[in-house]
Amino acid sequence: MSIRKKITLWFSLLVAILLAVFCIVLYQFMSNSMNQKINEQMYLKSDEVIRQIEVYPSTSYFNEVVLPDVDVFINPGIYLQLLDDQYRIISRSSNLGNQHIPLSNQAYDETKAGHSHIEDIHSKNQAIRILYRPIMVEKKQVGVLQVAISLSSYLYTMNELRFILITSSLMAVIAIALIGWFMAKKVLAPIGQINRTTKEITNHSDLQRRIPHEGPQDEIGILIENINTMLARLENIYNELNQSYLLQKRFVADASHELRTPLTSIRGNVELLQRLGTENEELKQEIIQDIEDEATRMSRLIHDLLALARADAGFKMEMEWVDLASLFEDLKKHVHHFTKEGVQYTTQLTLSTTQIWGNHDYLRQLIIILLDNAFKYTEKGEVRLKASEDEQHLYIQVQDTGIGMTAEELAHAKERFYRSDLARQRTGVGLGLAIATWIAQEHDAKLELTSEPKVGTCVTLIFDK
Repeated sequence: MSIRKKITLWFSLLVAILLAVFCIVLYQFMSNSMNQKINEQMYLKSDEVIRQIEVYPSTSYFNEVVLPDVDVFINPGIYLQLLDDQYRIISRSSNLGNQHIPLSNQAYDETKAGHSHIEDIHSKNQAIRILYRPIMVEKKQVGVLQVAISLSSYLYTMNELRFILITSSLMAVIAIALIGWFMAKKVLAPIGQINRTTKEITNHSDLQRRIPHEGPQDEIGILIENINTMLARLENIYNELNQSYLLQKRFVADASHELRTPLTSIRGNVELLQRLGTENEELKQEIIQDIEDEATRMSRLIHDLLALARADAGFKMEMEWVDLASLFEDLKKHVHHFTKEGVQYTTQLTLSTTQIWGNHDYLRQLIIILLDNAFKYTEKGEVRLKASEDEQHLYIQVQDTGIGMTAEELAHAKERFYRSDLARQRTGVGLGLAIATWIAQEHDAKLELTSEPKVGTCVTLIFDK
């Protein structure tokens, strides 16, 4: 069952219940009110008759009681009848004709005990209400007054009221159901738009599509806004995943290419060694050295790939307080592997801070990567390692006077396996800055690059204190 049908059904059912309760309460109130008025009218008439009873002194033991003529008190629809103390009819109103008002056993018992009694009876297809009032004189019952009223008018009025209430309630429920049906259609129209749009998005994989809404910011408006926000996030996630997939494909292709090159070289050199046999010892040594260089290159590449694989897997470094003096002292042991003729290496370390929160080995690897790149792309000039600080940050800079990069090359410098045309003329696979960026991120640091062709490159690490 659709929401529209459910809303209409439940709304109509609720209205029907409320109307039923209202009609029952109204009907019962009108019935009680009319019954009370009928009873009051009967008691007023009986009081009027009883007040006219006259008592005369008599020579006998009891005074003489004279009952009034009931015809004096009759009104349309009201019937009177007097009984003596033996319950014999002694007077009745002329509008009774040849009829008389009956006396039930219960009424007899009640009046005999000196109590008034009211009951409804049916006589000749007519509903009648009878009031029995014992007539007491000097604490002695001298008769019974019967006041009867036809209930035809009352029953007719209540039947008409019941018919009006039932008919109007049914018409009201039907009208409200129709109104509810069309109102539900109007209210739920945006839901239909949501269903159609999301279905089209699903069928056409169009995550750029959004659900249009120009109505008020009610619950449905907020729902549409949330769905559009969710679609925007899904689009971003999809684009990121797609970009990640493309980078992964490129990563696998580049890694395969970079691994295949040294393997091909090693295999060729091994085959050449096998053909040489025991001759030409000098050439053998060159071949062995070439195999060692390629193996070292493969080892470095595999080490870098493992580092990036750890980064992709969400690897978390073990952090501790790292002594900066020890870190820079440790760097001196590795710098001599990079230095070359024509390139001067200088350091400028002006730090009052002695410790930093991080991982000693990865921080050393990070700075070594930057120094390695600086020396690799600098033929003549200077490579400078500089450390400084201010109140909030600690800065480590590696600056060179090498080949530099254009703005376009700088935008891709941190991508995996990216190498500019000039960089491809030198050894390397293009993973250094990608690894350095990951290590910096793990230390909540920023890695900023500035470069200018034929002027040099400056890499700045910014750590929060």
